Amino acid sequence: MAHADSPGFPRNLVFGNRTVTLRRLVSADVDGLDALYRSLPRQDRYQRFFVEYAPPRRTVQGYVSRLHQRGFGVVAVTVDGNIAAEAGYALRADGDGEFGITVAPDWRGLGSALLDSVVEQATAAGVPGLQADVLADNRAMLALAAKRGFALISTPDYTLVRIAIGTAIAVPPWPAGTPHPRLLVETTAWRWPAARDAEAAGYSVMSCRGPLSLPGGRCPALRGQRCPLVEEADAIIVALPPGDRSRGALTPIHRFCHLHLPVILQEAEGEGRPPWLPDGVTSLNAGASPAEIVEAVHAAIGAVG
Repeated sequence: MAHADSPGFPRNLVFGNRTVTLRRLVSADVDGLDALYRSLPRQDRYQRFFVEYAPPRRTVQGYVSRLHQRGFGVVAVTVDGNIAAEAGYALRADGDGEFGITVAPDWRGLGSALLDSVVEQATAAGVPGLQADVLADNRAMLALAAKRGFALISTPDYTLVRIAIGTAIAVPPWPAGTPHPRLLVETTAWRWPAARDAEAAGYSVMSCRGPLSLPGGRCPALRGQRCPLVEEADAIIVALPPGDRSRGALTPIHRFCHLHLPVILQEAEGEGRPPWLPDGVTSLNAGASPAEIVEAVHAAIGAVG
């Protein structure tokens, strides 16, 4: 799936008192990418490739070929012809794109422009979402993704978080083919404590970090718009902290806009069932165990069904 025509490229980007050119990745960029990867500090390489050494040249060639044939790649080229940064995505079997970004230490800050370019091209190509495995301690990458807003796909590896970014809209959809039942959890936690139990019980779990995590208040649910994460779920758990001002608005909206969808609120410590909670919403004690939470989800789905 090559982008034969990519409007907006090449274009110059002023970065401080320097200028780089953003253009499409081409097959002749293998040497430039190889040099970029070898120039990275060990920690940067580990966060990008999960190993401290630079990928072999044949791996770089395969990466360039994959982006060219089944996705899109962009590079930032300095005035002396060196590649300062790269980003791109390759199509996954579920229709989303698998994306990655590399930025040389001297060019920190280019990541936002590259990610914007990748999202724009994915949107134009009809790719609904972008996914990436990110090391849990890779704060730079997580902060970059947070500028657009992202959801988390539950994984069994506690050293990784799998992020999903929407393209045409701020909220990503569930990846195509995700098995039902699907459990959407509204939580600011990086890992919902009951995720492992829910998955063992047969649920697919994704979490949204809440409306406050979406730049510019772009939460579609709070704006009366479609939210693909909500509409394609089989149940919702609202586990936002009591200090999150969207908690009291989001729960009733989920209830009234999706009557077929079980909504469960995890109470805050010592809170009890909030007086603003509408009828039909299950309220879970703050001390509920993962097994009790899963049982409550089972019961709520059964009651609606």
